[in-house]
Amino acid sequence: MAKKTMNEMDKAHIENVIVGMDALITEHEAYVEKYVRGGNAALYVLIGKMLERCIEICGSDKQEQILDEMRKVLRGKGLKLQASSKPSNIVVRYITGRDRKTAHVYGRVINAAMHDKIAPADLPAYIASKGGIDKVRQSVAKAAALDEHHKHVTVSSAALAEELQTRNCLGEVILKDDVRAKLPRSADVEFTYLMCKGNPQTGKLEVVSALYPSAIIEREALSTQLHTAIAATFDGTGEFHAQCKDQSLNMDQVQKWMKCNKLDSAEEAKAFLFKLKQRVASMPKPKYTVNAEIKFPAATSVT
Repeated sequence: MAKKTMNEMDKAHIENVIVGMDALITEHEAYVEKYVRGGNAALYVLIGKMLERCIEICGSDKQEQILDEMRKVLRGKGLKLQASSKPSNIVVRYITGRDRKTAHVYGRVINAAMHDKIAPADLPAYIASKGGIDKVRQSVAKAAALDEHHKHVTVSSAALAEELQTRNCLGEVILKDDVRAKLPRSADVEFTYLMCKGNPQTGKLEVVSALYPSAIIEREALSTQLHTAIAATFDGTGEFHAQCKDQSLNMDQVQKWMKCNKLDSAEEAKAFLFKLKQRVASMPKPKYTVNAEIKFPAATSVT
């Protein structure tokens, strides 16, 4: 029998390694199927049972007495609940005990399911359709944060509008007399909106249209200004790209916006927002109840 060459021996060794790796692939797939997918399926059914209890208790005429008894038991175990805790959160905490993070995650999922009127038996399919428990939790948290953010922007936009009325102008637009006299105006809009195009030959901006005085346009414009200012507070940091992306802003355009609005650094952008925050505090309170303070990112807190 001919002696194997070194190349043949190397080839056999490589084949053995690959066969061994293929065996691990099979073993891993079996593990995922049994413990990960199987575990998730069992967990979804368990959370469905928690949802069933939540629906039962929330629909009971003895709801308050049942929840009070649960609170007593939890307090006896040294577990604290917020006064504003939802009934569903109390039920989940009672079941999960000390694992606060787990209770928070399951509570988010159950609250979302109750909001969407999902039957307990349908909960596993509901969670799977959303991409899993964490995806459901993230979507609920994002919706809550977005709702709160919109409240902040609504009130802060009023402060920004007032602030802009006091600023020195960046330049002047001279309209023809017959146009100026006919500019559309409205009591619920503070600014005049013009559409301009740049003339590359003269370097001037040429007004080509006057916009209808829409409060929707004004709110959107002021909101965009605030989002841009918040993103500007991260300029020069490693988070600048992510902040711009979150607000659908282009980094280069944000930096140009900063220069155009005389904000030469992230610190000046912070100071500008802090000035708005102070202005909010001095403004009359709105008719609706919201927290009027601008929320600064942790990395850009202003003192």
